[in-house]
Amino acid sequence: VCKDNEGLPLNLQLHYYRIPDSGGAFRLTIYSPYIILNKTGLDINIKAKSLLQQARTAAGQKVVRDLLGDDEQKALPLMFAFSGDDQRNRVILKVGESNWSKPQSFDAIGSTIDVVLPSATQNTEIHVGISIENGDGKYKMTKVVTLAPRFVLKNRMSEEISAREPGSSELMTLKRG
Repeated sequence: VCKDNEGLPLNLQLHYYRIPDSGGAFRLTIYSPYIILNKTGLDINIKAKSLLQQARTAAGQKVVRDLLGDDEQKALPLMFAFSGDDQRNRVILKVGESNWSKPQSFDAIGSTIDVVLPSATQNTEIHVGISIENGDGKYKMTKVVTLAPRFVLKNRMSEEISAREPGSSELMTLKRG
């Protein structure tokens, strides 16, 4: 168990591999069960949700926010792990100014999920796509969870256009080009 600057625990995993015909040599790998990449461009909050306990804030989120600053939109990896006492492995998400999501699973490799988060301040929704893949190479024991915008609007016309969500009166202006 590691702790971040806020004292929040991160339960890293150990993989023990005995090297055959080596006279007892072995390889020990320390890894994070999940790496989360936030490609939404918005601030995210993640909590592990267990059946009988309150949701626990994931370790390291403040560090990632501090590294990014206010204007940068990079997908820095966030190591994530569930506590060892619950096997349901559910998370709840909050993106930008949204409300918390319903519990989601990060366990089904190859799956893509559309999570709809109601906005806390407006009559709108935030759609986030979640994809779960196995890590490559030396990260093969880690699941890579990517959070990305579900919809991207791009205006390639020579004029500005306005768009809005059904049921909302707030207009979004998409600049030309």
